[in-house]
Amino acid sequence: DAFMVQLGGSKSWKVCDVTSWMAPGERYDQVPVKLNGTCEVVLMQKGDVMYLPYGTLHQASTSSDYSMHLTVNIERQYYVWLALIFAMIHKVAKPELTIEGFLASNDFTPDDLENDLYRLMLTVSSSLPLMHRLPGEGRSSRLLLTPLCNEDLPAEYLVNVKSQLQELLVALLAILPGHGPMEVLLDGRRMRMLKLVKQLQKKSEDLLPWALQLARVHSIKHAELQLQKPHLFESLSSARKLHHELFTNAKLDEFPAKI
Repeated sequence: DAFMVQLGGSKSWKVCDVTSWMAPGERYDQVPVKLNGTCEVVLMQKGDVMYLPYGTLHQASTSSDYSMHLTVNIERQYYVWLALIFAMIHKVAKPELTIEGFLASNDFTPDDLENDLYRLMLTVSSSLPLMHRLPGEGRSSRLLLTPLCNEDLPAEYLVNVKSQLQELLVALLAILPGHGPMEVLLDGRRMRMLKLVKQLQKKSEDLLPWALQLARVHSIKHAELQLQKPHLFESLSSARKLHHELFTNAKLDEFPAKI
């Protein structure tokens, strides 16, 4: 997702109502043509702000006049189902893989078109829009809007997320055979995608918590927050139970010392 903030001058934006993953492999300017999408030209003036949802096709152009804009990105692509399943497939291929090791290896690249696993998943996801949504979105994300309480997540949220994962894996297993005997390179070996997804389905109860924790740690490291111990987030629930006043009176930078 991106917010385009026009700081000075003006800029013309071509914005289309189709997304980049609807036609994997096509040049961006050919996607609207292939999908019969429509595009609109928006002129941004100083002080205007435009929101572009994740995946929206867009192109900017200016005249010879001065123009400056600021892009504020919310990098949802690392935390949607496609990214989590991408990570879980790596874990299936290499069971001893740790979160720290995976992030340090730079293999967690669910936005790299040079990666054959990502390209394959992007192709399949063109008929599975749920792959590009956050876990629980549309079913139980409203539960996350409640005030901080004694638990990090309401129980209903995890139940819905597990159900959503199973729904996606069933759909993937139905779609994959139609794409032929697809193989991906993982851990130095060529592996069949269909077999990997079947193994993931069997181990999903164990792999889902691993993937959610991966997303949590990645969000902290990726944002380069000045947190000495990312694992502190794991103990938020117990900390709220023991020191409720801490979460109403203490400043954020005091948490590490007090907890």
